[in-house]
Amino acid sequence: MTPASAFSSPLLVRGPDHLSVAVPYLVGFYPHASLVVVGLLADSQRVGLTLRVDLPADPHQPSTPAEWHQVAAVLEGSECTAAVVLVYPPDSEDPFTDHHIELPRRQCVDALTDVLCDHDIAVLDTLCVVGQRLRSYGCSDLVCCPTGGRTPNPEIVSRLTASFVADGVAPLPSRTHLEQQLEARELTDPLCQQISAERDAVILRLPAGEVRRVQGFVEDLRALAAEPHRRAGLVRLVITAEELCSTIRARDLLLREITIDSDRGLLSAAREVLSEAVRCVPGYVGAQLAAVLAICAWVSGDGAAGRIAVTRSLTLDPDCSLALLVDEVLDRGLPPATWRALVNDLTTEQILGTEQILGTEQILGTEQILGTEQPPHLSPPDLSVPASPPSQHDMAVPSPVRSSPRGHMPEVLPTVGIGGLASDGQQD
Repeated sequence: MTPASAFSSPLLVRGPDHLSVAVPYLVGFYPHASLVVVGLLADSQRVGLTLRVDLPADPHQPSTPAEWHQVAAVLEGSECTAAVVLVYPPDSEDPFTDHHIELPRRQCVDALTDVLCDHDIAVLDTLCVVGQRLRSYGCSDLVCCPTGGRTPNPEIVSRLTASFVADGVAPLPSRTHLEQQLEARELTDPLCQQISAERDAVILRLPAGEVRRVQGFVEDLRALAAEPHRRAGLVRLVITAEELCSTIRARDLLLREITIDSDRGLLSAAREVLSEAVRCVPGYVGAQLAAVLAICAWVSGDGAAGRIAVTRSLTLDPDCSLALLVDEVLDRGLPPATWRALVNDLTTEQILGTEQILGTEQILGTEQILGTEQPPHLSPPDLSVPASPPSQHDMAVPSPVRSSPRGHMPEVLPTVGIGGLASDGQQD
């Protein structure tokens, strides 16, 4: 689970080989049977988002342009004017095992490329990636792109990996591993038993009033962020989160405090506590906790984790309005700034003063958040977008030459900077 805001220092990247090394850190796990699109912003070609979708199970299934309009719409919505497309085929379609000349899923790649170019989104390169081997769909030079694929310079791989590790970031082996991080714990699990044993005592010690409870909880989260490896107090924090999310007013006040003007450490600590709470709390309150976690992941730029949290919420409560809202937000690829812009002016009095105890989604209005236009439909994508200012989260790439929409990205590009590569806000 790798939010965009997890990256604190710029990275130097040259060309597609290096980008293929960075993608697992962008999406938070190693893609498999997936198509990944890295969208670049118009002004200076910084990373606008990283989008991952499942490849069709049937490799011979026809791919039509209509299927890819959602990808183009998401890129346009994030003001991306260029993209790099990477295909991660299933094991059975590995083209490098027997040195196949033809790369798999070319029809998908061609259909997507045509759609993106129709939307004036330049495709800088299209790559097939298996492990550390890659080939370009647009390059016929067997010296540049041999049938067995080429591998990035080991020194570059080590440098990029070390940069990510220094930031405490490591991709999970697969999306399944990301899903497992929210699997429900058994009632016999020691953490669940400890929560059950201490719940009443913790609730009795909470201060009176939603405002004081939320403020105290946020202070405790900041203390946890200052010592991320400290596990003492986790049970108390999980119980407090459960109590806060049991009422709409406290839930929304908590959301505002941890997502508006929050720093990376606070969001990370909130996600850690909420993840454990989601695993331990069933039913309606569990669904509310998962919906809050989904927004925290989205605001962090981690669409894949947000999508998984939404799925968990709707599994517990199919009518959870906040989860349904986030689900639609992720489908449309709306950036985290959307949430901050809308909720920033929402006052404590508005959250706590409504007589009907409406949730934030009702106070703001779904149309205000989403607009009225209905999105195109494709299988739910994983979308990751930078959650911090572009100066901290950017990938600068030379402007593309539009005369060759399927042209091969040069082997070596001018050095470009990546600060805080985004991860799968996802959309997932």
